[in-house]
Amino acid sequence: MNRKEPTLRDYLFILFRRKNFVVGHFLVVVATTIAWTFSQKPLYRAESRMLIEWSDNTPISAVRDWINAEKEIHYLKTQAEIIKSRPLVEKLVKQFKELSQVPGRAPSSIEKSIKRLQKRIDVSVEAQTNLIKIRVLDENPRLAAQVANALAESYQEFIFERQRDEAGRGTQFLMSQEKEALDRLQQAETTLKEFKIGKNIVSYDSEVRLILEEIKDLETMKTTRFPDSTDKDPRLSAVNVALKRRKEKLRDLMADSAHLLKLERDVRMEGEIHRDIRNKFQERYLVEGLGKTRISDVRRQELIVPATPPLNPSSPKTILNIILAVVIGLGGGIGLSFFVDSVQPALWDEAQIEETLGLSVIATIPHLTFSGSPSFKGGYEEPFGLLAQKIDFLIRTPSSQCWMVAGSGPREGRSASLFHLSKALAGLKKKRKIVLIDTDLRNPGMGALSLGLKKTGLAEVIRKKVSLKEAVHATDIDNLFVMPAGEDRVSYGEGGGGIGSVLAELRSMFDVLLLDSPPLGPYGDALALAREADRILFVVSCGRTREGSARRALEHLKLVGAEKIVGILLNRKPRPVPEIFYRAI
Repeated sequence: MNRKEPTLRDYLFILFRRKNFVVGHFLVVVATTIAWTFSQKPLYRAESRMLIEWSDNTPISAVRDWINAEKEIHYLKTQAEIIKSRPLVEKLVKQFKELSQVPGRAPSSIEKSIKRLQKRIDVSVEAQTNLIKIRVLDENPRLAAQVANALAESYQEFIFERQRDEAGRGTQFLMSQEKEALDRLQQAETTLKEFKIGKNIVSYDSEVRLILEEIKDLETMKTTRFPDSTDKDPRLSAVNVALKRRKEKLRDLMADSAHLLKLERDVRMEGEIHRDIRNKFQERYLVEGLGKTRISDVRRQELIVPATPPLNPSSPKTILNIILAVVIGLGGGIGLSFFVDSVQPALWDEAQIEETLGLSVIATIPHLTFSGSPSFKGGYEEPFGLLAQKIDFLIRTPSSQCWMVAGSGPREGRSASLFHLSKALAGLKKKRKIVLIDTDLRNPGMGALSLGLKKTGLAEVIRKKVSLKEAVHATDIDNLFVMPAGEDRVSYGEGGGGIGSVLAELRSMFDVLLLDSPPLGPYGDALALAREADRILFVVSCGRTREGSARRALEHLKLVGAEKIVGILLNRKPRPVPEIFYRAI
């Protein structure tokens, strides 16, 4: 079945119907965020910056030509992780006793203090620079600045000691590298020499030219001397064999030539590597021999921007949190509304309802409310007047005296629809006696709402506590009477004849019976009532009634007589303009 694509108006209907949910979600999110924000203790962030440089005289820089830019970025990120590592943080916890103190609590253990401080330290590399930013959060702004500076100093001491030892091992490192490079060079030269001797190579170029000339001569001989010969000619076969051997020898020579070029390239590359490392080794040896090792021979770390106590807290961010709460509250409420509506699609307009349920919409009522007053005043005379005229035409037939208003679930407007329909039918001046009966014995609503108070009604009649005349109450509209559900809780089958006998007696007393039925849900009351009714009007609430529940309800009704279902009453249809303006015009 092709489903109509939703329009902007449909989405606005969803938001209008779910406005309470959206507003509730918004208020809960905003209130929770505000309560959480003002319950948090303010935290201050102190920031220091450290410059990390690479020296051209360090042992590791000796092979820097082999390290690309990505390696340098990885190095900086590694240093950032070292700064907030456990050894350096533990040193700070032991240095600052305040870090193990939490207001209102006993002093924490070293392990807990370390984990708490690590969570409040943020170390990052500033993009496109060699600057590392150290940020520390704490309730005390002075302590946050002191910890940030102390952490930078601890890192400087750690890295200086480590690289000083590394510089002392520089000569041995380069010596081993030079020896390994020399061994690789000698191995490459030996492999090249053995290959030349094994292949007895004099000149590949002259041998290749000679074979090419021989191939050319054989090709010429084949085309000139044996143009018409077949493959069976022994002379032509001999030429083909010789030509094949020359081509195979040419392929072998080309492969050997390529391998020779590779070996020669390996010798040149290993020679360049060996010379580079040997030069660096000699430079390093000369520097150490002259006793001129400087602090610049290792990577330098310099604290260029020390941290100062911040003046304003960095968290919680009150304004930002409230703005995010407003956005998330509204967006989340709207999103959840659309999600719920997509999971359980609702019925919206006439075309969709008629296509989905296979019944005609005989009346469309705007957003419907129940007056709840015995005066029967309302503002829906026009749409219900048109519906009453359609029903009046069917009432003229003898078998259409008892009308039932059914629906798939609660709060779909059955009682309100029947309430206003009864007024419209009574106002047709047909002099028909009409009785409005609340048959929802489990959850009565019509009697209390329409008359403003609880009175005896259908339940007491079924139990034979009162007579039928005592349970029917007159209204301020001529020829319109109401029978509430009553105060007792009974089932339709009690009292002998049950609901059937009551309706049979009412048929003899009134011209039209209007039954406000219970929903077609888990109980069978509505189906039992449908068997007694002559005509059934199915109510659909715009945007509230679900497709699945409406289909199931109609399938149940069709079991007791599909011909009884007159059509669909679509109520609570939103107006294109607000109701206050609609009434004004």
